[in-house]
Amino acid sequence: DGEWGLGMRLDSVTLYPRQMALGAANDTSAIYKMGASMAQQCRRLGIHVNFAPCVDVNNNAMNPVINSRSFGSDPQRVSNCATAYAKGMQDNGLMACVKHFPGHGDTKVDSHKDAPIINHSLQRLDSIELYPFNELFQQGVDAVMVGHLLIPAVDSVQNAIATCSKKISTDLLQKQMNFNGLIFTDALEMGGIVKLFPQGELEVRCLIAGCDVLLIPGEFSVVAMAIKQALLDGRLTIEDIDNKCLKILKMKEKYVLNNSKSIDLENIKQDLNLSYVDALNAQLMQKAVTLLSNKNNILPLEKTKKGLYLRESRSNDFTLKTTLERYLDITTITEKESLANATKKINDAKQNVDYIIVSLSNLHQYPSKQYGLNEKSIQFLKNLTNENIPVILLLSGNPYALNEFPFADKFAAIVVGYHPLPMADLAIGEAICGKNAISGQLPIELNQFPLHTGIFLSENKVDEKKIKIIENEIDTIVENAIQKKAFPGCQILIAQKNNILFKKNYGSYTYDDKRLINDNTIYDLASLTKVMATTLAIMKLYEDGKIDLNAKLSKYLPETKNSNKSNIPIYRLLTHTAGLQAWIAFYKATLNNDNSFREELWKEEYSPDYALNVAKNEYLRTDYADTILTQIINSPLRKDTSYLYSDMGFYLLAEIIHRISGKTLDIYLYENFYKPMQLKNTCFNPLEKINKERIAPTENDTLFRRQLLCGYVHDQGAALLGGISGHAGLFSNIDDLYAIAFMLVNNGFYKNYRYLQKSTIDYFTSYYFPKGHSCRRALGFDKPSRGNIRRAR
Repeated sequence: DGEWGLGMRLDSVTLYPRQMALGAANDTSAIYKMGASMAQQCRRLGIHVNFAPCVDVNNNAMNPVINSRSFGSDPQRVSNCATAYAKGMQDNGLMACVKHFPGHGDTKVDSHKDAPIINHSLQRLDSIELYPFNELFQQGVDAVMVGHLLIPAVDSVQNAIATCSKKISTDLLQKQMNFNGLIFTDALEMGGIVKLFPQGELEVRCLIAGCDVLLIPGEFSVVAMAIKQALLDGRLTIEDIDNKCLKILKMKEKYVLNNSKSIDLENIKQDLNLSYVDALNAQLMQKAVTLLSNKNNILPLEKTKKGLYLRESRSNDFTLKTTLERYLDITTITEKESLANATKKINDAKQNVDYIIVSLSNLHQYPSKQYGLNEKSIQFLKNLTNENIPVILLLSGNPYALNEFPFADKFAAIVVGYHPLPMADLAIGEAICGKNAISGQLPIELNQFPLHTGIFLSENKVDEKKIKIIENEIDTIVENAIQKKAFPGCQILIAQKNNILFKKNYGSYTYDDKRLINDNTIYDLASLTKVMATTLAIMKLYEDGKIDLNAKLSKYLPETKNSNKSNIPIYRLLTHTAGLQAWIAFYKATLNNDNSFREELWKEEYSPDYALNVAKNEYLRTDYADTILTQIINSPLRKDTSYLYSDMGFYLLAEIIHRISGKTLDIYLYENFYKPMQLKNTCFNPLEKINKERIAPTENDTLFRRQLLCGYVHDQGAALLGGISGHAGLFSNIDDLYAIAFMLVNNGFYKNYRYLQKSTIDYFTSYYFPKGHSCRRALGFDKPSRGNIRRAR
């Protein structure tokens, strides 16, 4: 019974949106993919049938049990969304089971507790309640669940509950509507039916009515004896039982035989949480966001204006807060129970602000508890909207809650996100800041908003005139630099998330070279290696629980145990606060006093003992890498741990990555990032993989290697390690760099695959030390000086 996926039942699996949010999104292509994804997850666990989707048309705001489990109150939209959902599952080997026949949407009674009565005419039932079932049956859905509902227009006999009614489960369902699939009862332990018939008799009546599978029947010995007695009495026949068994066996042939192997438990959690699930979830949550009002076009919000963000939530997740802070100049006040408890603080903070955002997350899905709202909060919001400051309401829950606000028309804007979940909060936050379009439509009718209300809001468009001005300024700067021989050529790309605003190549490979820089030109990235390689690898190991950033260096490098490096925490290497020297000229120890190569260390040809290729025809002794590590371990520390940018920590981090993963830095990155992201221009030692003609030279080295360096890393220390180090050595081009940067600002997604969790990226790209600390660094990443409102990563 996983209407919104396995996460409905398992705490370690991602939750898909509830069906009301899917109705708001109305993206049948994405819903189909969701059904297909659920099928893959369920089959991985050996599950062959999912009791979903609900095709109940929820046109009763007080429905205590269906409500947000429905796609909405429009029978056609319910049909379209449910068809996509069911076909996605069935096309991928998971039986769908539509429910709750003949329709549980217009009820005020919960069938778990009592039997709801639906007093509608046959004509009304046919046009609304039965409509989605009819559509799904024609599309070939293989199973249906009959609800514990009293439908007098179809069967007026006393206690003729649908599950036990032959007129409903056989005459209407199978004969009139031509359904030939498997018929499940709803759970036979529910209060709506156990009150009507004794154990045993209840199950017999369900079988006589036309049901094939008894879901959660009574005590087996009692039920089995009752069925046997019904056969002896002629109330049931052997043919009845055979027909039901044959239907079940045919469905087993279709869904079970191809997926009947024992379940391999290895990697099962990872397999249930593949990255495309999160990507699809994000798409559905984004499409669901619904804008019900937008007075004076207050949305999208502008960063030039100052706002106050009021958050009512018991959750410790701050996704919405951090998203808004990324794009807006806001002050945040959070209350767990009611914002009314912070009235004085709010009154002080709202002076000189241009707008107020209120987000409500302490919401329930059902009306029995007033959707989780309390009178204090409602009165507080009413008072707030009576002031002159525009108030924007963000509702992270069931939109029916808006019926509790008779003053809803006083909000400057109302945005519904349908779920108090991090991914939904991210979608709301980015939408109201103009980073994503808003296209959701209200799938139900509210007191003040009709069915399908939804104001379309496009994402912020690029100002082409402004881009042209920027392009002219860049042209001037770069051409001046080339003329003054600061560099012979370069690549420049400017993007806003997934929108490339500017991209251009300038100059040539060298000052004397006529070959022009192009998109395929490869550059030595120098210290960008620290973030585009080493930090990425550490982030992945951290996310996988394989490295503790608070652990001491000696835990991962035991040879440091008796050195002054032993107790350095890993996070200090990443933040350049370990007290390490900024740089060590390792190459000098490989030279004689006259700067010639020491013969015992160097050869002109490769051999296993001289495998470190430092430049053309220059090979260093293979074991010299150990010498460099020893030099770092034995180097003195500074007297304090204040911030000093240092390469040394990243030499050590590369070795730690190797020790933990069992793979060298280049291989680990290739397997986890560069290969799956299809980054064909990003690698260490590019001459092994890329035509030399595509590589821009970095320097005519007259001091150490005495040759023009092209395809060999410029940094001497990285060169001595054979071109692979944590602080330098990576080569790439502008397109691949953009791909990695986009993945990071896109919360770990790239081409519908997740490489890192958003929480990991947020952790590594936030200021690591508290406000007032002298170090502004993040973990591996640089940050602007504190107080810079741009909050750049």
